Amino acid sequence: MKKSLLTLLLAVALVTPVFASEKGDMEIVGKLGLNLTPKVDASGSLVDAGGFTPVEGKGDSDVNMSVLIGAEFFYYINKNVALGFGINNNFNADLKDMKDHGFDSKGEVGFTNFYFAVKPKIELESEIFNSVYFLGQLGYGLFRFDGHRHGESDGNGLYWGIGAGTEIYKNFIVELLYSANNGSIKDKYGLGDTADLTYTTITLNVGYKFTF
Repeated sequence: MKKSLLTLLLAVALVTPVFASEKGDMEIVGKLGLNLTPKVDASGSLVDAGGFTPVEGKGDSDVNMSVLIGAEFFYYINKNVALGFGINNNFNADLKDMKDHGFDSKGEVGFTNFYFAVKPKIELESEIFNSVYFLGQLGYGLFRFDGHRHGESDGNGLYWGIGAGTEIYKNFIVELLYSANNGSIKDKYGLGDTADLTYTTITLNVGYKFTF
């Protein structure tokens, strides 16, 4: 039974009609990504007090690479421009060289983003690369932070991203995206210190799209 269902799903995916986009076309894109260059910049009284100082005297920290999953829905307002919305989740990743008042510490950061998107696209006359496209995203991110010894999440914030990609063999996509999230943290022990954080990264996404 399971094998028959899997065979049916694969058959549906392979015969899903995918042509050059036309006005009124819709598509759903599923994505899996790797955050290649994640970094956090922080400023505020918590940084000044020494509660967030991965680099001595600065509130900056590199972050371990992490995985992203997401999905987007687009509607083509004409042949070359689509508007849509999406959701993605950056799984929590550890900050590097985290310090808490001079002592080695730990910290991890993650986001779940909801956003609107625009996708200008240029069709190509190629059997492999069917198009190149650009992406613009703007929305709101739900911020997760755990400083273990000191800081914790205190506020969500703006999310935005810009990037470019290509469609391969009609259904597959590969793209690079630069994105930024804003959030805030506070002192775990009620001392009143806070910090604003900006998380930036370049993400390599691969995915599969359904057009209907």
